[in-house]
Formats: sequence, C-alpha cells, structure tokens
Amino acid sequence: ASTDNPPKKISIDQAIASFRETLRDVRSGDRVRQTGRELDALVMQPIRSLLGDKTHILISPDGQLNLIPFA
Repeated sequence: ASTDNPPKKISIDQAIASFRETLRDVRSGDRVRQTGRELDALVMQPIRSLLGDKTHILISPDGQLNLIPFA
C-alpha cells in the first residue's frame, strides 16, 4: 500500500476564492498564474474540446463565477 496522498480536489468556489486572494496580493506573482490555471482546469478545460475551432463564446456565469474576469 502506498503512503502517497492523492491530490486534493477543490471546488470551483474554492478555486475562485484562492484566485481572488492572490489577485489582491501584489507580491503573489507566479501564484496568480498558478491559481488561474487551476481555475481554468475546473471551468474551461472540461468544455474546450466541445468548442472546436470557435473563437467566440457567450458566457453566463453563475454564483462566484460572476467575480472572475473572463475576457
């Protein structure tokens, strides 16, 4: 039996909170990029293959997603 812990899954709301927190800290630098990528992996990555070659999509964010700049 392995003693390695599997990566912890976080919710979209947790990822949004983490991303927004790093945006507030001017010293966060690479952490902003990392938390943004984690959020992207939860929100956009699952649908990217469905978008095909589309260059524009309409986003109607709900809940905490309203707090994220998609542009």
